[in-house]
Amino acid sequence: MKELFLVAMGFFFAGIVTAAHFGRRALSHLGTEDRATLVGIAASGSLLNLVVPLAIGLIFVGCVMVDRSLMVPATLGALAVLFFHAIVTTARAHRAYSRAGFPRQFMRAFAISRACRLAGFVVLLTGVAVWLIDSQVPPPPHSH
Repeated sequence: MKELFLVAMGFFFAGIVTAAHFGRRALSHLGTEDRATLVGIAASGSLLNLVVPLAIGLIFVGCVMVDRSLMVPATLGALAVLFFHAIVTTARAHRAYSRAGFPRQFMRAFAISRACRLAGFVVLLTGVAVWLIDSQVPPPPHSH
């Protein structure tokens, strides 16, 4: 099962690298004025994008410190909430960029970048879930 987790990590990192490529491509479609607008939009949501994952992490650590048996459900719950947060922030960014009137090429490359990142996260989340759940199942008894 460890191999599945390592494959999932590989897909996650591949998704991040691919997302970075399309993110750079998206930026290439923006002029100087649009880039300044992009920075302003990103800055307006940056505190929330820092606080939510930090709070999730603190809640996770607190749960596990109180009761070690919560490790599996707390891990799965934290990852699920982080995934939901990623979807919400992606939707909010897409809406803000659309309202700003960014070029269609930028919007397309941005959407591909975020889709790659989210797909990698789904694969990682699935790998972690399978690995954690499998590690909780007792091995079958040995027959002699």
